[in-house]
Amino acid sequence: MKSVLFDVDGVFLSEERCFDVSAITVEELLTSFTFLRCGEFIDFEDELNDEKIQEILARVFQNDQILNQLKSLGLNSNWDMLFIVFSILLIDIAKQLIYTDIDYQKPLNVINLFRNGKDAIYSDLEAYAQAQLKIEDTGLFRLKSNLWQLAKDTYQEWYLGTDLFNKVEDGYALQDFKRGFIYEEVILKPKEEIQLLLQHLK
Repeated sequence: MKSVLFDVDGVFLSEERCFDVSAITVEELLTSFTFLRCGEFIDFEDELNDEKIQEILARVFQNDQILNQLKSLGLNSNWDMLFIVFSILLIDIAKQLIYTDIDYQKPLNVINLFRNGKDAIYSDLEAYAQAQLKIEDTGLFRLKSNLWQLAKDTYQEWYLGTDLFNKVEDGYALQDFKRGFIYEEVILKPKEEIQLLLQHLK
């Protein structure tokens, strides 16, 4: 039996919702009362509509410049992208240790100095944290660190929704109002064409 493996994002499904969820995750980690409480408060339960999502997406990813730069450096995982952006913003906030406006341009400025490849990007992030925060232990900013796991789980809560997250992830959602963007995916091809393709692959 032959197997064909492929990522459905960008093949059967638009990548839009995944990027929406990445931006919302960064914004929630920064502004929510559950997390850092920095920047402008957003009521994620009641105010999150398509217009607000587009506003967040444009701000967090600087009109796709940050996404494009990370992709050009070889980073394509939503979890990694949101973690890198959030980490740079967190480092910037931690430097100031006072209430501050969030400089959403900062990740683009820093990422533009990063080297190609996932390992190099994470190494450069740690070096940036060490230089900016004057710390030796930069483990918080490593791939699969507790902070990375928090960013990934928050993304999964938004993407899967509270109920599905609680069913499939090892843990419980921190928020109970998230409906799940998985149910709003944009299908790129008609369902019949996808079914026909999958039948031919058997």
